[in-house]
Amino acid sequence: MPFTKFCCRLIPAVFLISALAYGQAVLTGNSFTSSATPKTNYSTSIALMVGSGENTYLQFSLAGLPAGLNGSNISAANVVVYVDAVASSGTWDVYAVAGSWSASTITYNNAPALGSKILSKVPISTTGYVELNITPTVQSWLNGTLANNGIALVQTSGSSILASIDSLVNILTSHPAELDLVLVSAGPQGPAGPQGATGATGATGPAGPQGTAGPTGATGPQGPQGQTGATGSQGPVGSQGPAGPTGATGAQGPIGLTGATGATGAIGPVGPQGPAGLNNRGAWNGSNSYNPGDAVYDAGSYWLATAANSDSEPSPVNTNWQVLAAGLNNRGAWSASNSYNINDAVTDQGSFWLALVANNNSEPASGNSYWQQLATDGAAGLTGAQGPAGAQGPQGPSGALGPTGPAGPMGLVGPQGPAGPQGAPGTGASITVVPPVPLPISGMSGKVPYNGPFNPLLLTTPNQPGTASNLLATITVGPPLSGPSESNAAWSVSVLKNGVPTSIACETPMAIGGVACTDNTDTVAITSTDSLSVVFEMTAAPLTPPIYFIFSAGLSFTPSTGPAQPQSQPAVIVQGTLLYGNSNGVGVTLPSGTSFTSATSYACIVNDTTTAGQSVTAQPTSATSFLVIGSGVAATDLLSFVCTGY
Repeated sequence: MPFTKFCCRLIPAVFLISALAYGQAVLTGNSFTSSATPKTNYSTSIALMVGSGENTYLQFSLAGLPAGLNGSNISAANVVVYVDAVASSGTWDVYAVAGSWSASTITYNNAPALGSKILSKVPISTTGYVELNITPTVQSWLNGTLANNGIALVQTSGSSILASIDSLVNILTSHPAELDLVLVSAGPQGPAGPQGATGATGATGPAGPQGTAGPTGATGPQGPQGQTGATGSQGPVGSQGPAGPTGATGAQGPIGLTGATGATGAIGPVGPQGPAGLNNRGAWNGSNSYNPGDAVYDAGSYWLATAANSDSEPSPVNTNWQVLAAGLNNRGAWSASNSYNINDAVTDQGSFWLALVANNNSEPASGNSYWQQLATDGAAGLTGAQGPAGAQGPQGPSGALGPTGPAGPMGLVGPQGPAGPQGAPGTGASITVVPPVPLPISGMSGKVPYNGPFNPLLLTTPNQPGTASNLLATITVGPPLSGPSESNAAWSVSVLKNGVPTSIACETPMAIGGVACTDNTDTVAITSTDSLSVVFEMTAAPLTPPIYFIFSAGLSFTPSTGPAQPQSQPAVIVQGTLLYGNSNGVGVTLPSGTSFTSATSYACIVNDTTTAGQSVTAQPTSATSFLVIGSGVAATDLLSFVCTGY
């Protein structure tokens, strides 16, 4: 239910207006509990969930109100919340909380019992402000007949609601809950006290605000006619009028004669040798020697030699090698008789390919959606200069009739045809850019299909010792969730050092579009040779394919000595909607000032919100634009997208 606020944020001040006063109690804590993660506290979450097995708790302090107030001084008390997402519409109930609780420690397992019901079946169907009248409850708090343990928002029995409201730490829309109060006078004014002694004259105070304008006085009688004024001077010359229409285009002149063919120029010098292509050497072997351009498979990753070496095993700190792709299973040359799984890597036709889905007898190619090209062979070098002519051979027998000679010269160009009809107008996109977050230690996956456990995400690390802290992890989800078992899914995120778990970790429930979680408490010390990675695991019921994810994670870094050396650009998250409008695809251009590093530094997930089950993909074409292509998508369908990268 939309509403209009009567006062600005007053904590804990009160404005007096005649016999009424308007104030606001302080929101001292908020959190929610989830039966899917019964031991997890969500007081640091940016959104508070209300749904099946998920209750939201709000706690307010009345200590800032004037002393001596009781329930009779409260004319109205309304809690105002901002609904920032609605996955499934429905109703919620509002309860008083029967026991004490702390926002920083409350979980599903230790949550207090619910007290009496305050409101029933509050309808929720869209985002925006919702006002909850809890006047009798606040009066009971002030009268001392009911302990002030806050209120709880709970799914109505039989309702399918799944929604979230802004919390105290929301950095996107920043609309935490408020308790607005309307106070009435506490009693009649007492008699005037005796006149006190005159005090010293104080300093002049600042000027008060402008008073309201008084009523307009009655119109006076009309004055006598004034004398005619002198003629004014000539006014300035007016501005230049608009240009007249452009005249018609003149007739096209006759076509000129074709000029004589110029002499053939001399053969230019031979260009430099092109770069060498990728040379797949299979699994790394310490007894082999390797040259620049050689590619090997070692320790679950694929590496490219940057310098000649031998007995020098690839690693993130070995400058003889550069990682091409992590978490791959090198299967060697492609064979039609083999079956391949996700993350299998093969060589075929001079290129290196990654399997995106399980397949067999499906040869990799640029148009085959089962495979993604990771690297291709180098371009062929230029043709060398012609060698000197050999000695004249003996006269041979008459040869067969030679081939037809070359075609004659091109005919004259005909006159230009008439212009084609005006094309249909393009369709725009509504785009929101989340402010960049600096992440000196960071990493991001591509578009990953759901098929069981996910490979660890390898992070970039500074080449110096120091301390990593302040984990920020994001999971972008598409298409949106649909079933109760899926909406109850949750994530566990852990940071590993050299493959061993550290104390840095966080948990978060699944949400529409994507979620984020943080750990701003734990730290880990690293050296210049340590490697960091992040593991994303689901801690509740599995999801139903087809579902895709984009994972990203970052850590702050404090060097032990010397200046900091950031190793990556700030993270960028772009989200929005657009009408499809074109069966050949729709190009999307990012807002001015927003750009990823390159077309390969980000990935997007697109979903058709009008017609379920349609196949829609996004192909980055540059650092500032991407192409949306759908199969069976109508021109009037509304698409939503989320892009994540650096």
